[in-house]
Amino acid sequence: MEFADATQWKFFTNSQQSLVFQFSKNETTPYVFYSDTLQYFTIFYLTTALDSVLGQTDSVKSFRVNHYDITGNILNSPLNDFEIKIGKAFGLIQFFRIDRFPAVLEPVRLIGNMFPDAGLYRITNEMIYNYEPGDKIQYFDMRFINQAYGWNYERYIMYHVLEKQSTPQQLSYTIARNIFYL
Repeated sequence: MEFADATQWKFFTNSQQSLVFQFSKNETTPYVFYSDTLQYFTIFYLTTALDSVLGQTDSVKSFRVNHYDITGNILNSPLNDFEIKIGKAFGLIQFFRIDRFPAVLEPVRLIGNMFPDAGLYRITNEMIYNYEPGDKIQYFDMRFINQAYGWNYERYIMYHVLEKQSTPQQLSYTIARNIFYL
């Protein structure tokens, strides 16, 4: 993520609400990045400083989030007075859960293995996708392409690992896949 002064970032929730952020180091006055009939959220730039992230030094921008009711009273929520942190090398270090926002106000933070130092540890597909027969992997998938032509879908996908075959050169699985469209 570059630190351009006029960079605008747009995030979408599962309910297709959009959150628009202007991560500018010149923006010292709060601006609204989300509002509805009950509440609104503001953000403003705090500082840029060197910080340690996963054992590495990174240039980190900090922003303050505030949460208000529609009349302007501060709401006591997990995101009120919350600090967003964005590293030049690491990207989003401290943010909040976007998918179910504003129903779920949950701060999230980048975590990882500090030893060996970040970026110096080779992670293989076999380490990440180390499944065993009987394992089930489920996820929700949603696409919004063009409402006029009906190219939208919401679906649940489940993979069921039936068999694992491992040789020194290859790791392969036999998988059953089920898809459920809403």
